[in-house]
Amino acid sequence: MNVVKWEPFRDITTMVDRFNRVFDEGFGIIPGAFLEEAFSDGTWIPKIDVYEIKDTLVVKADLPGIDKDKIKIEVKNGTLTIKGERSEEDKTEEHSAYRLERKFGSFLRSFSLPADADSDKIRAQYKDGVLQVSVPMTKGTMSKEIKVEIK
Repeated sequence: MNVVKWEPFRDITTMVDRFNRVFDEGFGIIPGAFLEEAFSDGTWIPKIDVYEIKDTLVVKADLPGIDKDKIKIEVKNGTLTIKGERSEEDKTEEHSAYRLERKFGSFLRSFSLPADADSDKIRAQYKDGVLQVSVPMTKGTMSKEIKVEIK
């Protein structure tokens, strides 16, 4: 009998490849569509960018087709929460749909704010389907460079 060295990462890679093949080919769906369909219960997740400009944390959210009155922004216990709802358009029986990919329903996104966030001065604006929330920082910039000394 030959002794074969066990390589756990090779076995894990093989298992992942087999799972991918089952989901991609076995169910007749395109790669990645399985996970997307898992979230088709009436909720959707808007795309969001979070970045820093000078002494301000900026959160931008793509919220196309949402009335500004249906967007709620709340800051509580150091957490910024953005929630809202995109209503489905009235369906008419006059047309036949070939493909329906847009998601409708409610969403909720929450982000922990840094300790030096000034929650009293948070501002939000909504234009062309993009929500921008600006959070000023009280102690200056959030990022800093730390030099490493070699001894």
